[in-house]
Amino acid sequence: MMRICLMSLSYPPQDTEGISRQRHTLAAELVRLGHEVHVVTLGSFSHVLEENGVYVHRAPVNWMSSFSDRYPGINNMLAKSQALYDGLRLTLDKTSYDIVDTPLWGAQGFVTQQYYAGTVIVWLQTTLAQILKIHGRSPGEEEKIKLLLERLSLERAGGLLADSYSVLDSIQQDYQINTDTPSRVAHLGIRPLPIPPERQPRNLVEALVVGRLEKRKGTPLLFEILPALLQQHPELTVRFV
Repeated sequence: MMRICLMSLSYPPQDTEGISRQRHTLAAELVRLGHEVHVVTLGSFSHVLEENGVYVHRAPVNWMSSFSDRYPGINNMLAKSQALYDGLRLTLDKTSYDIVDTPLWGAQGFVTQQYYAGTVIVWLQTTLAQILKIHGRSPGEEEKIKLLLERLSLERAGGLLADSYSVLDSIQQDYQINTDTPSRVAHLGIRPLPIPPERQPRNLVEALVVGRLEKRKGTPLLFEILPALLQQHPELTVRFV
């Protein structure tokens, strides 16, 4: 059995976006496998609750923290990162964690990586470098600092965890990360659904696209190729949710 800490700026039920839901699902599955799991996230005040075997620690943000007079956006990022580290410290007793897992998004594990002596794994998502490339623009002055924070988070990681090989490859290229850093790909998923009744043979093909319709998700590219695809394959139906 391992003692594992998952960090996240947000967590259900207060937030149900992608990272929050991934943290929630992962925590529940790790508990099912027999591990001791703690989640450190932000909250309006400091408290801890046990939810289905997962210990959820919420830590408040000190919005008075000032790291940069010139770039207020950096203050917000680092204040949240500091709050997560403060929450982590409150969970430590005589036993440290085998693994601390933090998302790269917003460099939220940056402060923890500076002060926590244990192993910190960084879970990779869309980076600021990727967003800038998608929109075809150069970074502003404040964004350059955010890019540096992301780079430092990657460089100081004990390991990198990605959802796909393409995510891992693009981040290593964008930030010139040392390829000696241990890295793994873990495909996201959900528990298998009960086997549905066998479908009757038919000539139709149905495709389902689930997610926000935005440039970062590749929606414009899909819309670009769909007309020709539908013309070539009239049996195809594409549903968006």
